[in-house]
Amino acid sequence: MGRAIAKSDRDDVLRVNEAFYDAFSAGDLVALEEIWAVEPPVACIHPRWPALLDRYEIIESFRRVMTMPSPPRPTCVNPRAFVYGDVAMVVGVEVTLRSRHVATNLYRRRRGGWKMIHHHVTEGPHPPLPGIEETR
Repeated sequence: MGRAIAKSDRDDVLRVNEAFYDAFSAGDLVALEEIWAVEPPVACIHPRWPALLDRYEIIESFRRVMTMPSPPRPTCVNPRAFVYGDVAMVVGVEVTLRSRHVATNLYRRRRGGWKMIHHHVTEGPHPPLPGIEETR
């Protein structure tokens, strides 16, 4: 029989997911680097970008996005966390002033807590996800 998923695991993952969006929105690359896992595999898929599979390329991509003349300031609306042992998935709607996209973030539990291993944002626009009310 598997280990029961503690509500605190989901809460911890949601806190890390919120910290990711706080860092991204604030343009805080140092905080964002702390959230991303150091050891591979890692992956990031920004809308209209090729898949990035190297941590250095991923961090550099966020630096490029954050230093654009009008950088996005995304928030994640109504994220839902699913924990599978030492891996967790968060699905939500990533909202900026100009767009709404479905986002999937994966995290792996390491000695230092939950670390991001995958960030994928789809090209929009998309309707709300089933079962997720869009409230702020």
